[in-house]
Amino acid sequence: MKRPLGLTIIGWMGIIGGGLQILGSLGLVGIGALGVFIGPTGAIEGAALLGLDFSVWTGIVLILLGVAGVVFGLGVLAQRPWSWMMGILLYGLNFVVGIALIAALGIHVTPVYTAILSGLILGYMFTAPVREALGHPTGGVSGQTPHAV
Repeated sequence: MKRPLGLTIIGWMGIIGGGLQILGSLGLVGIGALGVFIGPTGAIEGAALLGLDFSVWTGIVLILLGVAGVVFGLGVLAQRPWSWMMGILLYGLNFVVGIALIAALGIHVTPVYTAILSGLILGYMFTAPVREALGHPTGGVSGQTPHAV
């Protein structure tokens, strides 16, 4: 089956967004992403100077999530069946984090944008053309059309 245009866009968003997340998170593990902070510990040193408490583990987790985004995007573009579940997990997690940030911080642009975009993508992933393009049946768990007994 031909890949829907929306799925192609989401795949490229995953690749580009994941790549940018990896680059942006390098500073948290001491690599000084994009030269924002110069020094042996990169952004961690800069964050300490600003009084911020960022852990190396936060950077590692964000890098791994960025890698997952890139892998998801590549899987979607190649129409791999595993990419459907990976997208559900990634965008479901993004949606929950967006809602949690709204609850904790109030209404701000980034958490609202995260929640809305993730919710829209999550809903789109459950549509019949997307499920079919990624090799997932649309008629329930077994793939059969549900009917009354």
